[in-house]
Amino acid sequence: MLRGNNFSAPMAFTVAAAAPGIFTNGTPQGLVFVADPSGRQTLADAANPAKAGDALVIYCTGLGQVNPPVPSGQAAPLTSLSSTVLPVTTTIGGMGTDFIFAGLTPGFVGLYQVNVVVKPGTPTGNAVPVVITAAGQSSKPAIISVR
Repeated sequence: MLRGNNFSAPMAFTVAAAAPGIFTNGTPQGLVFVADPSGRQTLADAANPAKAGDALVIYCTGLGQVNPPVPSGQAAPLTSLSSTVLPVTTTIGGMGTDFIFAGLTPGFVGLYQVNVVVKPGTPTGNAVPVVITAAGQSSKPAIISVR
């Protein structure tokens, strides 16, 4: 970088294919929602904990390229899904989940979602960590409630 007649010192940095991050509400509580069959979503917190068999929608960022691609700065289409190119995995309380979908959220710019099903035997409590992994990179844990 040049400022006036001076160059800054060179710095090395790594560019990763993905850098997952789960959105939160300003606390460790993840923006992770229990989705009912009607499409209604309720935050998976102590008032509405997730349970085995529930479908969850995890709102996140940094999952990398999607197919079909969506131009930068444009909303994901409402008529077709843009899925992640890289494999995405999710754990709840250290236990794997049943995968449904990972990709851009239709109608939004740059917002990803991961849809999974809570497996029987998933640890329970009001602060169960959720982690997303893509391209060897893991998100910081966000918490949800599971009963």
